[in-house]
Amino acid sequence: MTQLPAPELARQGMQTRAERIGSGLSLLIGLYTLLALLSLGVLAALWAFSGSFWQELGAGSALPTWIFGLGFVLTALFYLPYLLALSAARRAILSLRDYVSSAGDFSMGRSGGRPDALSGDVKRFITWLGVWQWGTLASAVLGLGIVAASFGLSQVLLPDNGEMSLGGPETVLVLLSGLAQSVPTVVLTWLVLGSIKRFFAAALSHARGTPVPVTPAATAAGGWLIFSLVVLGLGLATLLLSALMVLVVAAVPGLGQAFEDNAAFGFSTAIFRGVMWGLAALLLLSGLLYGLLMTLAAWSRGFALDVAAVLDAGSGPTALNPATLNTSLGPWKTALRPPDQR
Repeated sequence: MTQLPAPELARQGMQTRAERIGSGLSLLIGLYTLLALLSLGVLAALWAFSGSFWQELGAGSALPTWIFGLGFVLTALFYLPYLLALSAARRAILSLRDYVSSAGDFSMGRSGGRPDALSGDVKRFITWLGVWQWGTLASAVLGLGIVAASFGLSQVLLPDNGEMSLGGPETVLVLLSGLAQSVPTVVLTWLVLGSIKRFFAAALSHARGTPVPVTPAATAAGGWLIFSLVVLGLGLATLLLSALMVLVVAAVPGLGQAFEDNAAFGFSTAIFRGVMWGLAALLLLSGLLYGLLMTLAAWSRGFALDVAAVLDAGSGPTALNPATLNTSLGPWKTALRPPDQR
């Protein structure tokens, strides 16, 4: 059986991974669109019936109606950049696939691709990655602001329940806790997206004829994607354990009856179990989303290394070839071997 040259093997792997990433991103866009529509629908309903809704809760007309309108707008602004960035990512990856797939004789380093067809999609994606970076920072700051404002709003809505409101020290403690959780997320997102930006910028420069090796950027991006896999895996494990705990709580005999007997809660055992089952289903769906993100991260790492192997293959014997070449198309397979130097 004839052994294919390493660049040709990488090109075939790149094509397959690009197809799978494109399908995965389409599914992810659909899921985020569904979540956005559900969230906006709930906020629109609360906005439409806000007056009677809060009167039933005994809060009177203290809550301004525009609060729900503001929440509707902020939710739309939250989901829209993600959807546009994911759409731009899909177009950039498929465009890069088309460019690398149209390469000619790898041994001579000739390429039949058209960088002008690649430039627009890649530059658009890089722009949206920058928006994503700053958006993560803005979301963290806005989230802390909303938490702080909610404390004051609860005192306005429920003036007779002062013992339930938080004082100054408690508010500062909650904000510091939120800050401690937000900073790692912002830093990790910034570094991961920055490495992806540098990889696509290096690939575009190479396609334009600039002698820039793509391998260093692809290796750096692959390293951060592995780190993202670890973080996503921990998140997935937490979601699954949380879902298991919720199911155990829902199955405990007599616990729902205890809630029903307590007049402060005021709901039946059936409602209690329904809420628990719904919460468990939501956690499991979130786990599926995390699993999809992990699969996309694994395939993206292999895609970046394959693109680097193809584009750097024609730079001569002094080219910076990838240290390893992933010859397996499975997202969890990590059996690597050096490129064939013959």
